[in-house]
Amino acid sequence: MPTITISEYPQLSTLCWSRTSQTLEESEALQLYESGWRFIDKDRLTSSEQNLITRLAERYGNGVLNV
Repeated sequence: MPTITISEYPQLSTLCWSRTSQTLEESEALQLYESGWRFIDKDRLTSSEQNLITRLAERYGNGVLNV
């Protein structure tokens, strides 16, 4: 399964503050975005992170970000 480097995405890094791993599986990243959406500063999402979230939702969430 493809992985994501956490440090490349600032808002994901915020959600992973207590993790020691530097990577996540893509499906796990989508679960974290969905469960932690209330902690995401949407105004600070970079375009690459927005694209990542869209891609993850399309691939693992049937096109839906469940927030």
